[in-house]
Amino acid sequence: MGRAQPASPLPGHHGPAPSRCRAEAIYSALHGLAGVALPGGVWLVLAAAVAAPASMGVDSSGPARARDELPP
Repeated sequence: MGRAQPASPLPGHHGPAPSRCRAEAIYSALHGLAGVALPGGVWLVLAAAVAAPASMGVDSSGPARARDELPP
């Protein structure tokens, strides 16, 4: 079983899960994409990530308890 996520001290802040899911979806959609015409006439030869999405940690404006919300 996973560890319970603590309540966020900031209204409207739902922890890192929504951002992590969005980053993983973008990574899945773009990594390996090739031979596609983009808007403006740009031709995408290959989109290749150098690493999978990963947490960058919390910046100085992040919630005080953000370190408790990171996965184990």
